[in-house]
Amino acid sequence: MANFVLKRGLKDIYAAEITYDDNSSESGHGYITDTPFQLIPAGEMSRTTNSDKTDVYFDDTVFATVGREEATEITITGAALSPTALAKIINKNIDAATGAVLDAGEFSPKYFAIGGTTETLEGQTEKFWFLKGTFAIPEQNDKTIDDTTDTNGITLTFSAIKTTHKFDGGVGTMKAVIIDSTKTAIKSQQSWEAQVVTPDNVATVCQKVV
Repeated sequence: MANFVLKRGLKDIYAAEITYDDNSSESGHGYITDTPFQLIPAGEMSRTTNSDKTDVYFDDTVFATVGREEATEITITGAALSPTALAKIINKNIDAATGAVLDAGEFSPKYFAIGGTTETLEGQTEKFWFLKGTFAIPEQNDKTIDDTTDTNGITLTFSAIKTTHKFDGGVGTMKAVIIDSTKTAIKSQQSWEAQVVTPDNVATVCQKVV
């Protein structure tokens, strides 16, 4: 039954701004992020990976199937972000003197990594880090106070793509690092959310379940 689960649980959604992502041997930068921060108290999340597949025919039959995996669209619904928190992830200017958000109406996204934890009814967890992507400007809804108990949160859309940096160990570019708690455990004194977990440091953070 370990291969079949019912999911119920979503928490610890974190994000980290990417400060460097290159594959130049001369730069010495590679893949570097800032310290992760809590992105949003989340209620729901969906992940859809876009892919393209084509059958190649020779001699009146399928000779090969050629395909590619494209961006993964991640949609997270949760509590609304403050104007300054939202400005941080969609790259709007925050005035240093007043703290006001100054929106010039220009779209100039920053790159982030996002991670989190999902759970199953059996208490197992799946932890993930998508290593690079951008946030779309979200739709926001507000309404007057009336005699209902209605409230409004926010829906964030994140497009996860592959990194420019090629990680060590022959892994190549990566879009996500995902672990299943039935196979992999977080080491003592380590935290999944304390840093972005990549193919380069996953062995430092995690260990195989014996």
